[in-house]
Amino acid sequence: MRTSALVNLETLPPVGSEVRLRIMEENKTIVDVTTQVIRVERDPSKPMAALTILENVKKWKNTAMTAAQKWVTRHWQLNYEEEWVN
Repeated sequence: MRTSALVNLETLPPVGSEVRLRIMEENKTIVDVTTQVIRVERDPSKPMAALTILENVKKWKNTAMTAAQKWVTRHWQLNYEEEWVN
């Protein structure tokens, strides 16, 4: 869903609480939104919280999706490109 995010957190906030979420690129904030915790996963090896975006939804959709696509492309190029070429 484009109006939510699943994030890894060391300390899980309570369900229903508000959390500020920032996406950074090269130490610069590219989007900063208020979110609400809708679910938590208490797996000790990978604690995660599902967040729903409460403000700046249009900017979140545009900026977060673009940043995610860039990350996936960069990750793919760094880790898999040589395997696929061979």
